[in-house]
Amino acid sequence: MPSFGFIGPGYQMRGLAADCQRWLNLCLERVESNRSASPTVAYQAINTPGKQLLCTHDDSPCAAVVESKSALPIDGNTALFFTVYGSTLYYVTAVFTAGNWVGTAHTIGQVDKQVIAGTGGQLFPATIIVIQPKLVFVVANGKAFVAALGQALSTSVLNMGGTGYAVGDTGRVPPNNSGGIPATYIVNTVDGVGAVLTYTISYAGTGYSVQAGVATETGGVQSGSGFGFTIDITAVAAAAWLIQQQTIPEGALITDNSISSATWMDGYVILSLAQNEADPARRQFYISGLNDPTNWNALSFDTKEANSDPVVAVYACYEILMVLGSQQIELWQDSGNLLSAFQRLLGGGVIENGLAPAAPHMISKGDDTVRWLGTDARGQYVARELQGSKPLRISNHAIENAWRNYDTAGASCFQYTENGHSFWALHFPIPDKTWVYDSTIGPAIGWHERAYRDDQNNFHADTGRYHGFYPEIGHAVGDYRNGNLYLQSIDILEDNCASIVRERVTPHLCEELKWSFYHLFRLHCLTGRVPAAGNGSNPACTLEVSSDGAQTFGAPMLRSMGRIGEYTKIIEWWRLGSARDRVFRWRCDQPIDIILVDSYVRGETGNG
Repeated sequence: MPSFGFIGPGYQMRGLAADCQRWLNLCLERVESNRSASPTVAYQAINTPGKQLLCTHDDSPCAAVVESKSALPIDGNTALFFTVYGSTLYYVTAVFTAGNWVGTAHTIGQVDKQVIAGTGGQLFPATIIVIQPKLVFVVANGKAFVAALGQALSTSVLNMGGTGYAVGDTGRVPPNNSGGIPATYIVNTVDGVGAVLTYTISYAGTGYSVQAGVATETGGVQSGSGFGFTIDITAVAAAAWLIQQQTIPEGALITDNSISSATWMDGYVILSLAQNEADPARRQFYISGLNDPTNWNALSFDTKEANSDPVVAVYACYEILMVLGSQQIELWQDSGNLLSAFQRLLGGGVIENGLAPAAPHMISKGDDTVRWLGTDARGQYVARELQGSKPLRISNHAIENAWRNYDTAGASCFQYTENGHSFWALHFPIPDKTWVYDSTIGPAIGWHERAYRDDQNNFHADTGRYHGFYPEIGHAVGDYRNGNLYLQSIDILEDNCASIVRERVTPHLCEELKWSFYHLFRLHCLTGRVPAAGNGSNPACTLEVSSDGAQTFGAPMLRSMGRIGEYTKIIEWWRLGSARDRVFRWRCDQPIDIILVDSYVRGETGNG
């Protein structure tokens, strides 16, 4: 019996007349030995990952997940991930017990949130940047926050009064331990030469230890021009988390600006702002102090230079800062100059027609490259991959047709690697879809869909929208519907105990629109490797037949996939009728390891 392309791309063209193929919760894997059990097929289809609950958060839903990047001991445990759920920042710990990881979400403090209209409460993505193990920068609802774990300044005494100060002068006390939030002071009295006599600590900050001769920095309201004021820190509080909202740049009001994107490179937080009074053209991007996300000097900014289009996002990758405008991309690098931290690359620092990200969070890195969903004034929604300084198209017409009417409000993406596959997952809250690209097999066949099925049999975007990876525990993903954080793996065969529908829609079987008569459909797949008892121990799958080119399908026909040990089980359907344009749809929702090798059809073509 001939193979007819059952293992092939997921490629549904407009109207389905030319091609209607689909992979749902299944993806292709190359048979690298070139000795497949079906000799004409170079790939097999395998499960996409399932999810198992790691922990729940008392706020919801998820807006960000990121790995901690180092072992942070808190309460005797290791912080594996930082998360934002609802308007709350958390760190997550876990212990391995009774064969499973059991996690706990620990509250750090309040940030902010923004609901995506028309999604039933889903949130716009937040950004978490882990600067040090105990120092985190967060952007949520356009607002910036710094969270630090340390000891607050409790009591202090005057060490040296300095000179040139005036009553009412303000400033800050830089933390004498790395990774803190500065305390602030106000001068109460001075002597005749402006030496500080008394002062008040107006904000206790965090990141301190007992030490003499700690220098202060002037800042804020300054009637005088003082210097040399130092204090002795005599006591500090117990270690605790502290969150402080930032004014960017310094001197602005907290409500003045809204942050559109943020990234981290070489010790600096770099961010772009929405349109504001100081920069109505939106061409500037601001740069924090070195290793100090609480320091935002009003003069510490650079300007996108090569074209007048506004900055959509800034993104750091592989020692390059990408400044992505609506029409053009500029490439910047660390200048090594503390007074001007970044400069545009000379001779090749501009990418024309680069297509800006369709949303600020629609860009991510992996495989030594950067990928984003791009749009510009000449069109929209093309997936791009940067090769050198050239953005190459990695989407295809079928995918772009599906995307053409999508709303990218709150859209986001992430990249991860599993079993040698490098996946790029694109999540669209509107219209509730998830698309995934596998770069290991390329644009022509590397795209598939992921979805979960609710209790009413409706399909929705994959629940794992935000991702972090910690080596000891694996992949973790946050649920955009609730407070759940999951472990994700291809070894997990359900979505948090719910079944996963796996689907393949075949290509058209059509020969000059002649009548064809179908006697047999045989599925070549893994059988016999199922649980001995319980759910999945007697798995079944269905086949549906379309005789109108995939516009409609008939009733599902159920077949057993074999019990444990039935390794030679034959799965086939007989007497499948006739059609001028035949399409098959195969489905299985059983918690078993699915490996599809091929399928074969026996039939004959008539004359009319």
